[in-house]
Amino acid sequence: MNPNEKQNQAILATQSVAVLAGAGSGKTFVLIERIKHLVLEQKIPLNRILAFTFTEKAAGEMRERLFESGTVSERDYFSVNISTLHSFLAGLLRKHGSLLGLDSEFSVKDESQASLEIEEQASLWLKSKLDSPFYEDLGFQRLLEMIVSLISDTHLMTCNFKGDLSSKEENLLKQVQALYFELQNQRIKEAKLTFDDLEVLGLKLLDNPSLLVHLCEEYRHILVDEFQDTNFIQGEIIHRLWKPEKNFLFIVGDTKQSIYGFRRADLKVFENTLEKIKNHLGEIIILNQSYRFGSNICKKVNLVFNDLHFDKMETAANHEDCVRLVKLPHSENIQEQRQLEACLLADILKEVSQETWGQTIILFKNGSSMPSYKEILEKEGIPCKISKNSNLFDEPEIKALLHILCYLFGKKNRLMQTGIMLSCFFNFSSEFVESYINSQARNFLDSFILDLFTSTQDHTEWQKLTKLIEKWEELKPVIEVEELGWIILKDVGIKLTENTQQRINLEHFLGLSKMFKDWAPQKILSTLSHMLWGEMTIPIRGNPVSPDMVRLATIHATKGLEFDSVFLVNLSGGKKHPRTDYIFVPHQGIAFKRPTPSVGLATELIETENFLNLQNEKKKRDWEEEMRLLYVAMTRAKKQLTFFIKPTLKKNNKQGIKNWNDWISYVHSEE
Repeated sequence: MNPNEKQNQAILATQSVAVLAGAGSGKTFVLIERIKHLVLEQKIPLNRILAFTFTEKAAGEMRERLFESGTVSERDYFSVNISTLHSFLAGLLRKHGSLLGLDSEFSVKDESQASLEIEEQASLWLKSKLDSPFYEDLGFQRLLEMIVSLISDTHLMTCNFKGDLSSKEENLLKQVQALYFELQNQRIKEAKLTFDDLEVLGLKLLDNPSLLVHLCEEYRHILVDEFQDTNFIQGEIIHRLWKPEKNFLFIVGDTKQSIYGFRRADLKVFENTLEKIKNHLGEIIILNQSYRFGSNICKKVNLVFNDLHFDKMETAANHEDCVRLVKLPHSENIQEQRQLEACLLADILKEVSQETWGQTIILFKNGSSMPSYKEILEKEGIPCKISKNSNLFDEPEIKALLHILCYLFGKKNRLMQTGIMLSCFFNFSSEFVESYINSQARNFLDSFILDLFTSTQDHTEWQKLTKLIEKWEELKPVIEVEELGWIILKDVGIKLTENTQQRINLEHFLGLSKMFKDWAPQKILSTLSHMLWGEMTIPIRGNPVSPDMVRLATIHATKGLEFDSVFLVNLSGGKKHPRTDYIFVPHQGIAFKRPTPSVGLATELIETENFLNLQNEKKKRDWEEEMRLLYVAMTRAKKQLTFFIKPTLKKNNKQGIKNWNDWISYVHSEE
């Protein structure tokens, strides 16, 4: 594919650049061509280029495409600086975290585990603060919910409080903020961080002047994909790394596709960065030609978002496409409505060739209703699968191999040993693994471990493990990693069948390990560790979804993807606004409900004027994000876009629109 005029302008730019790229306009192509231009034409060394993607999957795909184009050699495949910002920060903290008192062997908790721990710790803290004046107003459980919500908002906890606050409210915020940093310090001591910690501590690390100077000089070109989904702290990190007098920034984004407000994505960061690029004589380049969808989908997209002042798209695709609105029978019962919708959907799919089903996707706002649709479709004879992003290094056999290889290459800590015992290669009882974790064993060969056995099965399994470890330790110095990997698989009894996804995955992983040839053991260990801790992603090869299988997915999970046929279902569900005793709106402030004298023992909380103003602003922002989510959903389609619309009483009436169903019905009635 040859770049068009605007794409070429971005690829060849000699200053910092912001590329505003609409759906299907070739932003990934532009990013890759930009890197190729820097490396092949400008002779910029790969290690002087730093590229951030929104997901590790996108980073893996970009690395693969650069490798296939010959821009990245086999030797440089794993050392090229393409990753998520979190992965970059994790690497930075492993290298320089000692400046903050952090052990380089820290682990990163998954979000659900971190949330549960925060709730437990906040509960213990609150029980020690029984004299809090908020108890009287809210009671324990309601106050706990508010504190957990406050402490989970990193932006709020790391900024100066703004708003018309009473001394009681300001004091609560200061106490919760102190608790936030106390818990973070505890996680630093335990070397168990959260993803939010990576951002906060990474930013703190950049307070070190000599380190910051070194990084700004090391990375001559910084490229950031999906910049519209950057949050405040991430934006601060990018702005510190970019010194206009020393290096260049290349950002790609689309404000119409900013859909991660629940992760604190902040469009203000995008706007401020555009302004800074302009102020330093950089270029703002708009890509509004879509190579994805044809004229009919393009027309519908422009029509649906005309009143919202979205930039109009043009089409550069030359294939035929169509848009369909399927009218649903009226039903007040939600389950009945879903049943009707799924049955109609099955009827439509039966009318088309089964060969097209593999390029068909059914999109949902959230995943809660997907299982019920899947069940109905399968009863109707439509094979389908709930889609999820797949990372090669998350596959059980590869995870097990990574634990073993990291151990053999020197990481003989308790975490690695536990990972091996709990892997799919071995069959230890949970009681024995727990006893082992609590023991003082330095490695698998400590003799006193024999005292821990309570079952013959564990003893037999242990003998098998220790013999294999001794064998693999002897082989490691004399054979390549790839050959060692195949020997490990054979020794643990993995039998591979031709043309299975398992075999494809293992051949892919061990094929990649060929690149370790002639590497120093420390470099191999570092790369293996990045793979194991999710700091590097490689997409699974092959097609995990059968070619005649319809996919179901959330809209967020399909960001950056495209499909021949897209069905949008369950459009009448509006965004729920849960009860809250405070409102925080970035760049606007924070407000609490306040008690008012009332009859009886219960304290009534009222919404102050400031609270209501912020609440209205938040609802406005939520609705704008809902519409951007609809834009993302519609623009996944290449050839066919289908809406399922139920009857609405709001004919030609823009007032009172609450959901996508109302909005599309209104727009359709105006055509």
